Amino acid sequence: MTDCSCEHPLNDSQYMERGGQHLKSCPRCSSQAGRHVFHPVGHFGMRTMADGQEIVQSWCPACRSNSTPEKPVYACR
Repeated sequence: MTDCSCEHPLNDSQYMERGGQHLKSCPRCSSQAGRHVFHPVGHFGMRTMADGQEIVQSWCPACRSNSTPEKPVYACR
């Protein structure tokens, strides 16, 4: 997988805080854009693992439903 200008793989979710907002990259959006694309963490939703642990969904809701993603809050250069 191509590395972004931030030198992290596009298929790995990245987390950051910008302007007081907690953001997460969507691996699918990022791979399609060729750079990390960030959305608010709260937009991703949660999933419950078999062991009962709740984690943040890896793909944004638009990618999970095969629709057009919202405009990202931030993207790497």
